[in-house]
Formats: sequence, C-alpha cells, structure tokens
Amino acid sequence: MRKRIDWKFITICHSEEELDTFLDANRPTTIAKSHLTNCSLCGTKDAEPHKMRMQYLNCNSRLCGPSCEARFLVLSCETAGKIEIYSANEHNQSFGQDRPDQSVEDHLSRKCKKIIENIMIEQSVTKPEQILDILLQKEAEYVLAIMPSLTQIRNYVRNKIQNIKNRLSLPAYTSNVSIKIENLAKADSSNEDNNDLNDFQSDSDNLNHNDEQCQDTDCDKSKLLTETLQKIDGYLSKLEKSQSRQIIFTDNYFEDIELRLKESRNKIIKEIDKSYQLFFERISYLKNKYKIDHKKEDDAGELSEFRAKKEKLSAKCERECIDADNLDLLLNEANYITQQLMSSLNQIDQNIASIKRIRYEPSRNFIESDCLLGNLFVDEGTNKKRKLDF
Repeated sequence: MRKRIDWKFITICHSEEELDTFLDANRPTTIAKSHLTNCSLCGTKDAEPHKMRMQYLNCNSRLCGPSCEARFLVLSCETAGKIEIYSANEHNQSFGQDRPDQSVEDHLSRKCKKIIENIMIEQSVTKPEQILDILLQKEAEYVLAIMPSLTQIRNYVRNKIQNIKNRLSLPAYTSNVSIKIENLAKADSSNEDNNDLNDFQSDSDNLNHNDEQCQDTDCDKSKLLTETLQKIDGYLSKLEKSQSRQIIFTDNYFEDIELRLKESRNKIIKEIDKSYQLFFERISYLKNKYKIDHKKEDDAGELSEFRAKKEKLSAKCERECIDADNLDLLLNEANYITQQLMSSLNQIDQNIASIKRIRYEPSRNFIESDCLLGNLFVDEGTNKKRKLDF
C-alpha cells in the first residue's frame, strides 16, 4: 500500500510570477509529475466545475544531493488563478555541510525557463546560441537575476524537445502552440539524424524534404550564393568610393579647422592688444590723478623752498641781536616752517598709502571676462574691494 504523504501548507500565490519568485528563492526543484484534475481550491458551491493543475516537485539541489526527500505540491486553479503550495519532508542538510562555500546553485530559474520556452514557441528558435543572443539583447526587458550559460541553455533545450516528443505538457502561450510544438519536435529529429545536438532547426517547412525538394533547395542555395557574390562585388565598389571620399573629407575638414584656429588666434591677439592699450590708458589716468609724473618736479621745488626758508632764518639769527622779542619771532617762524614740513611729509605718506590700495587682478578666463586682461580694484579693508570704473 502506498504511503500517505503528510503535506504541510506553506503559502498562497496569486499569479505565476509570484510562484516563480517563491520557488526561485528556494533550492532548485524538478517537476516529477503534472496533470489536471477537478479543482478543489474554489470552495463555492455556485462555481461551475473546472480544472486545476497538480504539480509534484522534487528537490534537485546539489547541496542536498540525490538522496534528499524534500517534496513540494503546487495546486493551480486554471480559472481563478489561485495557487497553493504545500511541502513534505525537509532538505538533506548533512550533505551540504561538506561544501559550505557552495551557496549559489548552478541552475536555471523558473522565470528563465519560461522565457526560453516562449522564445522557442513564439519565435521558432531552437539553437542555444541564438537563444543566448536574444537573452543578451533583451536583458533589460527580461530582468534576469543571473544570465544562464550556453551549456545550461543547451541542456534545457535538449530536454524540453525530448519532453515534447514524449507528449509531456507544455504551457500554452498562443492558440497555435500545438502546431509549433510539433514543428519543434520535428526540428529536433532532423538534427539528431545529423548528430549535431547544438544545432536545432526551427523552420518546420524544411523538415520533411524528399529528394526533389532537396534538389530544389540546392538550386536555391546556388542562386542565393551567386546573388550574394554579386552583392559582395557591389559592396567592394562602394567601399572603395567611400574610402576615397573619407580621405578627401578628412583633409578638407581639418584644413577648415586649422583655418578657423588661425582666425581665432589672430582675433585673440587683437583683443589682447586692445585690452593692453585700454589698461595702459587707465594706468596713465591714475598717474595723472595722483600726480605721479609731475609730482617729482613739484616736490623738488617745494624742497628748495623749504631749504631757502631755513637758510634765511639762519641768517637772521646770525646778524640780528637776539633779544626776547626777536627770539620769540624767530622761534615762531621756525615752528611754522616745521609744521609745513610735517604737513608735506604726511601728505606724501597719504599719497603712498592711497596708491598702495590699488590692486590689479588678472583675468582667469580671458574669453569669459569680455577679453580683458584683468581689472583694477581699490582695497577698502576687511576683505572688501571696489572695482574701479573708468
């Protein structure tokens, strides 16, 4: 008598995507049995009789080993889309303890398998290399966590087509799935005759050829080869013309760049000369404003005047009798001359300090500064400055 399995309820999924996500998050499994039966998930009495699919999944993990007794039962309602998952037994933990570093399973996820099945059925592609190219081209659309290897795709395609031959179930994607499945099986049969498991033919029209069709195919291939050779000659001619055109275009293009570069250089030099002349005029203006040029002559005349006053005062002191009244007059005159000298000295110090406040700052970017070599500022203290406007 068959031993009864004690199934334990795990969770409910509301779509195939949720089911795939749940199963892919656990250790890999393989479908041991799948069939349709009367639905027991929908408990309403008013519901019309319909079917549900029962799938028995066995653990296929390398971490558990072949002796793992973990089982899963998936019940999927064909009408309401409700899915319930049950489990029995535990995974074989002792087998995986010898290899603690193998944390990632080398297997295809259910989502990846369905995508490959869809490519095989919808696009009639059974070559593993072509399937891998499609997955790589549409990687952003499929959003696969791990891209499968060519060996994984090859093994899965071989097993899937073998299952098709054995009349096992395959998820229906279109209304013409049965015809497409039959074509895939025929394509695999043709490949087995050629002993090439890596090259599955996807076109069902080329599978059942007789001798006449083979001859017609050879003729078509010869004609296609001739046309292809003619196309190659045409492309060679176009390539030669394109290469010549490229050489001419390259020379003209870079000659134009060199010409514009020279024009830009001349323009920049003119702008620099113009800016330099502008600054020269501004410096001349400041020289005149602070009387830098003619102040030397004024200072020399003022110094001579003070020396004459001092000599005149000294002469008075020598020839005049120095009494109390004369002494007061001479002392007042000497103090007056001293004050004038001190005033002149202070004025010179103020002029120097005022000139020192003028700063020149060169432009960091000549073009962005309206082609000016820089600007003149007046330092007002405490990190404040005022731009000089002319």
